[in-house]
Amino acid sequence: MRTLILSAFVILSVAQTVEAKSRILLLGGTAENCKAEFLPIRQTLNTLPIPDDWTFVVVCSPVVWDNLLRRIDGLGKTNTAFTNLKAHHTYFNGSNFSPRVAAHELGHVLRQTTDHEKAEAAGFILLQHRDNNTVGGRPR
Repeated sequence: MRTLILSAFVILSVAQTVEAKSRILLLGGTAENCKAEFLPIRQTLNTLPIPDDWTFVVVCSPVVWDNLLRRIDGLGKTNTAFTNLKAHHTYFNGSNFSPRVAAHELGHVLRQTTDHEKAEAAGFILLQHRDNNTVGGRPR
């Protein structure tokens, strides 16, 4: 029942693709030297529902990632990504990215929760829904 309710929430959520008002910023690199980190994240976000008022930050190098975590007292707490719900920002470690990471972070965003179990469950449903509605990575 819980999964069904969560599925309905995710499916009925008003969300749009990255091309909407959301944006992707690069930290510690340029479009040219951060392509390998940026492109998989952009491609993944384009296949998942996202709010139209969110900023996604791709951190382009492990050194910049560690410096960012030091500034927020997060060193050792995550090596993949984190979301600031109040600021409407999600930060991805570009050198340690997978679609599951994006889905988990979007679980935090769409459920508006800091609970990792709830975010993981929501992320799993997002990936299932995406995979059931695509053929070869493209929408059906």
